[in-house]
Amino acid sequence: MVTEDRAKRSVVLFLVSGVVVFLFGVNCTLGALLSEQIHIDQTNTNFAQDTEWAQTYTEEARNYNEQTAAAQQVTANARSSQFAASVTAYAATSSFNSTQWWQTELAPKPPVITGINFPKEIPGNKSTIIGLLYFTDPDGDISHVVYNVVSATNFGGGTDANPKLDSGTWTNGAIKIYLWCEGQQVVTLEATIFDHKGNKSNTMSFTFTCK
Repeated sequence: MVTEDRAKRSVVLFLVSGVVVFLFGVNCTLGALLSEQIHIDQTNTNFAQDTEWAQTYTEEARNYNEQTAAAQQVTANARSSQFAASVTAYAATSSFNSTQWWQTELAPKPPVITGINFPKEIPGNKSTIIGLLYFTDPDGDISHVVYNVVSATNFGGGTDANPKLDSGTWTNGAIKIYLWCEGQQVVTLEATIFDHKGNKSNTMSFTFTCK
C-alpha cells in the first residue's frame, strides 16, 4: 500500500513538473514574441517619424529656396532698373555725341611740323648740306615736303617728293633736309608737309646764310 502511494505521488510530481516546465517554455516563447513585436512596432514608428521629418524638411527647404530666389530676383531687377535709369539720365543731360566723336576720331589728321634744325651758315659752293625737320603725324602717311622761298638773291624753292626718315617713326620723327646754294646770300625758306590724303601741315620758316 505504501509503495502504491509513493508511486502515485511520483506520478503526480512528474506531471506537475512537466506542467511547470511547459508553462515556463510557453512563457518564454510569449515573451520573445512580445519583445520582437515591440521591436517591430518601434522600428515602424521610427521610420514613420523619419519619413515625416524628411518630407517636412524638404518642403521647408523648397519654400526657403523659392523665397530666396524670388527675393534675389527682385533685388537684381531693382538694380537693373536703377542702372538703366542712370544711363538714361546721363544720356539726357550729357552733351556727348557718339557719332560726332567717331567722326572726329576717324577724320584724317594732318601732319604737324614741330621744329627745324638747319645750320645758320653753309658754304655757297653747291655743297649739299643736311638739316632736320621734326614732325608728328597721327596717320603716318606723309607724302612730300615743299620748301618755298620767302627771300633770297639766287635761290630756287623745291619739293622733296621722297622724304627720308632720319630718326623716329613716320608718326613722330625727323625728316632729312637736303639743301645747297651758290654764291653769297641770305636765304629764308618755309617748309610745309603734305600727306597722301592732301592734308597739309602748318608752315615753319628757317633762315641761313650762304658764304
